[in-house]
Amino acid sequence: GGASWTEKSTGLIAGQQIAISISESNPQILYASTVTEELNDTLSRIYKTTNGGDSWAELPGLSSNPNINHFLDGSVWRHNTIVVSPSDSNIVLAGGVTYVRSTNGGTTWNPPQFTNSPVHVDATDMRYQGATLYITNDGGIWSTNDNGNTATDRNATLATRQYYVLTSDPV
Repeated sequence: GGASWTEKSTGLIAGQQIAISISESNPQILYASTVTEELNDTLSRIYKTTNGGDSWAELPGLSSNPNINHFLDGSVWRHNTIVVSPSDSNIVLAGGVTYVRSTNGGTTWNPPQFTNSPVHVDATDMRYQGATLYITNDGGIWSTNDNGNTATDRNATLATRQYYVLTSDPV
């Protein structure tokens, strides 16, 4: 119940901020996304554990791919989310400034298709409700019923705003 805690970070390199997702279909499998600074470059990293966090291993299929290894970019404090399909622990989507997806437990990563409605960048959260994945970002809300192959824009009736700066006039 949270009265005591045990650190479980063996193999996990601490980054600036870590997002974690637990597999509903197999709670021993967790995924974590973060960034590391290397030679003045911010590289996106995803780690996986299959033993409930006792040990973690980096999934090199992401960090070794120059087309997607910056998906978190420099705004990991704001745009860092990861989610595992509730029905298949091998399907993982992660979002940052852009999105990545694995359908084989993290061995390989590619951008999700999101055909028929491109999803806005700058992911802030991703959550499943049943088989539907909802994706929020600073452009609104999208959903996908097929783990990112297609997407539906849910913004038509929303009146939302995002403020980046606020100041007051002392007079």
